[in-house]
Amino acid sequence: RQRGREVMTAVAAEFPDISIFSYRLFSDMLGLLDSGNLELALEPDLPSASMDRDALLQVLVNLVDNAIKFAANAQDKRIVLQARAVGTELVLSVRDHGPGVPAGQLRRIFQPFYRGERELTRRTKGTGIGLALVAGLVQRMGGRVDARNHPAGGLEVRVVLAGA
Repeated sequence: RQRGREVMTAVAAEFPDISIFSYRLFSDMLGLLDSGNLELALEPDLPSASMDRDALLQVLVNLVDNAIKFAANAQDKRIVLQARAVGTELVLSVRDHGPGVPAGQLRRIFQPFYRGERELTRRTKGTGIGLALVAGLVQRMGGRVDARNHPAGGLEVRVVLAGA
């Protein structure tokens, strides 16, 4: 637990106004952080963004939970949470190293109750509302969300928020 607490303290000091680095988020994810399976990639000088702290926390928890679920059988179980600036926007991404999503299904994964796996053969639990909730919350904050299969493998979901 010491490693997680050190990272949490350092990040909270560096980014006090960005809610994703709040104590609540890291408390929820401390075990994952301590296991070495959650990798943080934080650019310096991130812009402040227009956001609802609780909504953004829920978005990130859902995205990390999805990444863990769908990369459970991957050889590389790392989940990468990245925050970077693109112009005046704050771009947050969560990437796993799992199988990714068939290209024809990428646009549909944000639809309510959509499950890419067949009902009788699915290997993961869930209702198919997690990514729909993510999309709705991000849109309510004036942002946008998209997903792509990362060139090196796995799925990457990006949340883009306008600068405050």
